[in-house]
Amino acid sequence: MRDLFGEHDILDTFAELDHYGARPDGRYVGPIVSVLQALRVAWRSKEGSRVLAYLRPAVPGFAAILQALARLDAEVLCVAPGMSPDAAKRYATRRLRIALAPVDLPPLFEHADLAVGYGNCGFSTQALLAGVPLLMRPRHVEQALLAHRVEALCAGKLLVGKIDADSVTASLQELLDKPAYRQAARAFRSRHADFSPEQVIEQCLFYIERAFPDGWKADSSPHAQDPQENPTACLH
Repeated sequence: MRDLFGEHDILDTFAELDHYGARPDGRYVGPIVSVLQALRVAWRSKEGSRVLAYLRPAVPGFAAILQALARLDAEVLCVAPGMSPDAAKRYATRRLRIALAPVDLPPLFEHADLAVGYGNCGFSTQALLAGVPLLMRPRHVEQALLAHRVEALCAGKLLVGKIDADSVTASLQELLDKPAYRQAARAFRSRHADFSPEQVIEQCLFYIERAFPDGWKADSSPHAQDPQENPTACLH
């Protein structure tokens, strides 16, 4: 698949998260993530663990994941587009809130200890940029490839095979209890500390304008980040 991409393509991701491996000549500009009119929601407690989840009913094992989240001794906020209001009421508890509409994620990530998703690029990248490790249950191949990249960084864990509430609970607790996961996620955040969404737009415009004759000056160059070398593989 990677052979389908040329040297002039613009890749809106980071080299470490490239589904097909980091490309020596890849133009990595970082993700473009924007949700207009998202709800502003705050954490209720300043103490204890906080878990931010983004799931859809079509995610394999969706019910088991919600059951496990409800068991946690933590405050949990789950954004679940497509979930019916009746189902949300059945699963919601005092510590597990379920939002059916888009939520403003960056302020929540600032104080989250763990993120739970399905390998979707936007949510996963936002979590890592905030230094938050991930538990992932992909829906399709591309999401699984991204999840494997995160796992290779030691910044998350992939839920595979048949799952139940007990196995998911164990994985959630492992991610919360072992500081190595959070340290790896924070290392990713540090490597991309100068990233900004505005910079991504500027770089994309630069490369597009550059593709036209006389559309750019030879001495012009974007302030692009060089693709990061693959970090040392973690030891298990």
